Amino acid sequence: MCQIEEIKVSDLKEIARQVRILTLQSIARAGSGHPGSALSMVEIITLLYCEVMQPQPYHPDHAHDIFILSAGHKCPSLYALWGVLGWVDPADVLTLRQLGSPFQGHPSFPHFDWLHCSSGSLGVAFSEAVGMALGRKLTGQPGRIFVLLGDGELHEGIVAEAARIASYHSLSNLVAILDWNSKQSDGLSAMMVRPLYEFGSWGWSVKVAHGHNFDELRWSFNALSPSRPNVILAQTIKGKGVLAYEQDPSGGHGSLSISDQELQSFLKELEG
Repeated sequence: MCQIEEIKVSDLKEIARQVRILTLQSIARAGSGHPGSALSMVEIITLLYCEVMQPQPYHPDHAHDIFILSAGHKCPSLYALWGVLGWVDPADVLTLRQLGSPFQGHPSFPHFDWLHCSSGSLGVAFSEAVGMALGRKLTGQPGRIFVLLGDGELHEGIVAEAARIASYHSLSNLVAILDWNSKQSDGLSAMMVRPLYEFGSWGWSVKVAHGHNFDELRWSFNALSPSRPNVILAQTIKGKGVLAYEQDPSGGHGSLSISDQELQSFLKELEG
């Protein structure tokens, strides 16, 4: 679907819908996963792969820009996007978390050429993304590094340390996106306000956007600073697309199972 020069917002919405469907199907088949976290970032990664990252049409075989998922537990929707785009067989995505499957519970880079690092330990892949951006700047290599974090992940000290390094080296080729759904393992995130001033105090260019609105996200990506590292604080709803998760205090957080009855109800909701 991304093999066309221009994709309308309506097309992006359809891609996002299909990603949510395959995400839920794969988690249901696996018997466990992180549905709330995976569903909240769908619009962000859809716009990145289908419009923002270059060159377009985006494909890892000839990509200059790369994407790093620092919040690795959100990976079911990333795998689903690859399936919707035709990079992998959607049927294979349904082997999520199965023994011997490359679609592990956290991204594992030896299994896919276009995964540039494994992730799962929160904050570690963000620091790797900073190192990649610095390496590209020092060697004059083109292309940007896009990295997605969860807001609970900002509690990790390694994130603050890496963010300061990025600012010190003026890594304008680094773009962080915060999936800012305000929920984490033990309730509401203490980071509900702090990202607004913390990234700014570290010397980053900060933009705020509605994380499920393609127009707002597009504006933010089009307004990136050419001289500083950039962060987009994308305000999202945990479990977006499934009302039961959206209304749940946890947002469908944690490694949850999805029953056949629940899956059918969720899919009917997405088809409506």
